[in-house]
Amino acid sequence: MTIKGPRFMEAPQNPNFSFKIFKPTKGFTFTIRRFQGFSSFRNEKSSLKIVVISSLTPIISDNEVVNVNVGECYITNRQEVVSTLVGSCIAVIIHESKLKIGGLAHILLPQHKPKLSNQACKYAATAIPHLISEVEKRGGRKSNMVSAIIGGSQLLNLGANGFSVGKRNVEVALSVLSSMGIPVVAQDVGGVYGRSVMYDASQGTIYVKYTSSTNIIKKP
Repeated sequence: MTIKGPRFMEAPQNPNFSFKIFKPTKGFTFTIRRFQGFSSFRNEKSSLKIVVISSLTPIISDNEVVNVNVGECYITNRQEVVSTLVGSCIAVIIHESKLKIGGLAHILLPQHKPKLSNQACKYAATAIPHLISEVEKRGGRKSNMVSAIIGGSQLLNLGANGFSVGKRNVEVALSVLSSMGIPVVAQDVGGVYGRSVMYDASQGTIYVKYTSSTNIIKKP
């Protein structure tokens, strides 16, 4: 897919932004970025990657777009873009690299026993197993699956001892993915801003645009 127009950015521009590159035992190279609670990395050799852009207009104009709301999951094996908007919520993406099948969950909270089966996608503890199961039903193999996490901003500041929903969402998602043997190959989490997310399973690409607002709501 040819992208025209937007200026591609690696991360918010700031002289205090730190970069670190390391090589894990398997030889893959990851790029790590941290700034004001923001953490981002990608596996340079992975079939799934995050691209941060300044405009989503070319992506929207050139593709069929499916919007995923809070607490919803969507599975795709078509040439379409799956879109959502997250703040303290997280978007978890499961990508089957061989068949180009993928799923996105817009997760609201870390964990809670759903009262109804259709609430499973609201919670990290249940949404991720659901996504994996749905991809498997379409012929996907767990050994070919990789994942990405986007979001988890701290838009509600509860103080030093306060509970951060965004941080906890990310922690539980990482724990569940690890327990199910799905490697996290791309991550863009934290900070104090929202993110527009667009996932193209056919390309193995996740487009992320940061929102302009960086206001933190402080606890009275």
